[in-house]
Amino acid sequence: MKARYYDSSVGHFLSEDPLFLSLGDVGRAGDIMDKSDSAAAERGLRSARKTGANDASKLRRLLSDPQQLNSYAYARNNPLALVDPSGLVGVGVTVGGTAEIGDYMAGAGATASTGGGVFWGSSTGFSLGGITSAGSFAACSSGEASYPSSPKNDNHVLGAYTGAGASIFLTNADSASDLSGASKTYSINLGFFLRGGTIQISSGKNAEGKTIWMFSYGGPIPGAPATGVGFGASASAYNTQTTVSNKSATKTKQQPQ
Repeated sequence: MKARYYDSSVGHFLSEDPLFLSLGDVGRAGDIMDKSDSAAAERGLRSARKTGANDASKLRRLLSDPQQLNSYAYARNNPLALVDPSGLVGVGVTVGGTAEIGDYMAGAGATASTGGGVFWGSSTGFSLGGITSAGSFAACSSGEASYPSSPKNDNHVLGAYTGAGASIFLTNADSASDLSGASKTYSINLGFFLRGGTIQISSGKNAEGKTIWMFSYGGPIPGAPATGVGFGASASAYNTQTTVSNKSATKTKQQPQ
């Protein structure tokens, strides 16, 4: 946030996107291409084709988007449909439900959701992806069981709540695959028939070890109908597992010439 300043009179930022600037920075080349060889980035595409054809192809896909070449633009010049507060984000919608009850020391809970989003990543480009998440646990003084058992088998719920509905999400994942795997999900739920609101924040690691977070909100939206129903109030923290399905990049992979 606040990395660049916008001039509404000319319709663009006053400075270039840091992502665009890093294309010529050997030290940050790894942030542009997944598992890239920074030495290959320094030697350019011609040498990259010899030492890493995949890296060259990823860089070609990045540069093939005309809006990406406009380093002063915001959200690919489509601010009505896309947001990009950090430069690498995904947004989308999920539908799911939660049921949980407990006194923090003992309790049980389950949550599940499915949906999809739009992702923009430095190396993956513009893509669509489907995600499905689920998690459950039961705990008492004699022990605890949960699905999944990682990242840490330490799950709690305080209060009682059951509800279902639609939510919108924002994540720093630059592709759907970044969300795949186990994460810890923290939730606050409040509902009295028409769901008052539910907030979830999930945090986990992608395959490269980067921390991936996802913020979800389901509740009142001005001018929109109710997004779901719910009863009770609760706060919880337990493990969830996310799988990726139907991921489809909107760009055709380009082979090095």
